[in-house]
Amino acid sequence: MRALNFRRPSPKPRPWAGKAAPVAPDSRGLTDLQILDILDRVERQGQSYEEAGAVHGKGRSATAGVIKRVRDDLAASEVGSRVTRADNQDGSQGPRWWAKAGSRRRAGARA
Repeated sequence: MRALNFRRPSPKPRPWAGKAAPVAPDSRGLTDLQILDILDRVERQGQSYEEAGAVHGKGRSATAGVIKRVRDDLAASEVGSRVTRADNQDGSQGPRWWAKAGSRRRAGARA
């Protein structure tokens, strides 16, 4: 009878070994700006999860998962209790303030 030769496959090298992964594992391949856009579409514009996620190539369930993770992270953080207080929601930041800041950063990077 022959002995079976079971070898473990060698692990694939990770190009980001020793550094942070290029995409955060909770974002499911979405950038921060895309996550903020989805949150804006659902919470401010009143779009469904399916409509908001379709813009970024995500389905209803993936969009619901992203929103749940963001809300859970906010609830678990120290900052979350301060952000959600009524006295901190005075409207000083206009809608989509983060998109305007992101476009300025991208424009500065090209110059």
